[in-house]
Amino acid sequence: MNSVFRNSKALNLTFQPTYNFGAGNLKVLKIRMKAVGNIRKITKAMKMVATSKMKMEVRRMNAGKEFGMGSVQKIMDNETYL
Repeated sequence: MNSVFRNSKALNLTFQPTYNFGAGNLKVLKIRMKAVGNIRKITKAMKMVATSKMKMEVRRMNAGKEFGMGSVQKIMDNETYL
């Protein structure tokens, strides 16, 4: 182990941004708030699209299940299969 790190505490390499929203940074704060609002709107739209796709896939799977179960039953009922 390197002698530099032997007697020192573990290094803290995490990045923690510091926000100083004083009187001079109100413009920066307003821009940031607007950006957060826009991100929130985009996230909501993405959730709505995902929900729509999920409903469509569930509907498709249910239709396929009914078709598949009917087909399997017809194959099992056929005497040449046995």
